[in-house]
Amino acid sequence: MNNDIKEGYFGKELLNRYIINETVEFHPAAGTLRDVTRQHSEVTLNSPAARCLLLLITKAGGIVSQQEFMDIVWQKNGMNVTPNAYYQNISVLRKGLEKIGLNKEIVVTIPRIGVTLTSDVSIQKITPKVDTVLPVENAEIPIKPVGRLSEKCDVNNPAHPPGTAEEHMERSDEEALVSFKKSTGRYSIIFCFLMAASLILITELYSAKKKATDYFSDYKQVTWISGCSVLMSDRFSLSVDEKKQIAKHYGNEFKKECKKYPWLYITKIPNVQRTSVIRCEQPFEQTTSCISEYYIK
Repeated sequence: MNNDIKEGYFGKELLNRYIINETVEFHPAAGTLRDVTRQHSEVTLNSPAARCLLLLITKAGGIVSQQEFMDIVWQKNGMNVTPNAYYQNISVLRKGLEKIGLNKEIVVTIPRIGVTLTSDVSIQKITPKVDTVLPVENAEIPIKPVGRLSEKCDVNNPAHPPGTAEEHMERSDEEALVSFKKSTGRYSIIFCFLMAASLILITELYSAKKKATDYFSDYKQVTWISGCSVLMSDRFSLSVDEKKQIAKHYGNEFKKECKKYPWLYITKIPNVQRTSVIRCEQPFEQTTSCISEYYIK
């Protein structure tokens, strides 16, 4: 585990386990969600999404702002990302919760304020037992001298094997060399593991960005209001008039902010009492900063 993460904001919270709604066990260190009522039912979140859930749990009862997520989940772990990473990982978290059998709506966005867990969510914390370890100054460390020879060698005593002083010294040198090779091998394995983890993280970030871009690729402009390009998708079976009415409503709602966020991506699913509005400085196919809001009617 990365020491910066282990000793950072969350500290030992990463070692705890949490039971959500008495059915799902969340293990932050591994990023896993496991259904305790069904065998072999498990979902693995990526590291940022797992830290987002842990932050929401540690702040249960309160609202976590977008800036708090950016600071704690990414910047305190040495990563500078755009707000897109925040939106994408909250979405990954909701999908993971839904896949393991929890209602993804337990993670609620409060428009213009932040994200929180619903008040009816129950969280049980399980803290692992840690064995007591002696402080270094009080611990007795056995020391085996290398190259130190006995004056006499007794063929009947394994502690004093036969052989000349030069032979004993050669054996000691060989033992030291084998020990060095084993140590070097361990460090090589650790280095390879860290390199592989870095490549996986870069791949995940690239994949997340590509998925978000692909998702909005079929959003087309419905109307243009006061400098705002209002876009919607055809995949949700809305009529042309319905789309125009919705686009006009939210375009007028945000027309005072069109100069800063001129691209409005609106998602409205029929018979679902929720509308998603994502406002961006640039189109999604470019690197951009966005604000995501939900409206429930």
